[in-house]
Amino acid sequence: MSTIKVDNILKRTGTGVITLGQSGDTIALGSGASATGFGGDNDPMFSAKFTGSQSISSGTQTKITTFTSEQYDYDSAYDGNRFTVPSGITNQPFFIQGIVVCGGIDDGKRLELSVRVNGTEVSNNRTYSSAANKTTGTSISFSQQLSATDYVELFVYHDSSGAQNLAGGYFHIHKLIKG
Repeated sequence: MSTIKVDNILKRTGTGVITLGQSGDTIALGSGASATGFGGDNDPMFSAKFTGSQSISSGTQTKITTFTSEQYDYDSAYDGNRFTVPSGITNQPFFIQGIVVCGGIDDGKRLELSVRVNGTEVSNNRTYSSAANKTTGTSISFSQQLSATDYVELFVYHDSSGAQNLAGGYFHIHKLIKG
């Protein structure tokens, strides 16, 4: 095995592609070494889970305000009710995911989870209960282009009789790394 020791590797003339290895090769960093300038990061990101209780009236879109137990929140972009894209981010893809569980949904009745960006619904998913007074859950996951100051919120809806209580769930968003 040969070793090459240099401080910089530059293209001989102008700018362009510098190739390391060939098809099938693996480029490995030595123990303790780090690389910069590759890929990117997927900040901002957060994950919060359900805490407390929240009553959801029948037939009404209700903003979820009980995903307040943060698992992590890079860039402090989540305030317990909404995720707001920090400044400096322009038209980046984000992965948005949520799940909600609601108790007491009647047979054949709907539980719906909606995602709103800047107050406008961009996606929803609904599930129908298969038994009377059943704990029912629904989830949603998709990607969405977002820019600085855009905000994302979750809303829940059911058409079962009377108010029902949320029983669990989570809300998670992270920026996707562009290739």
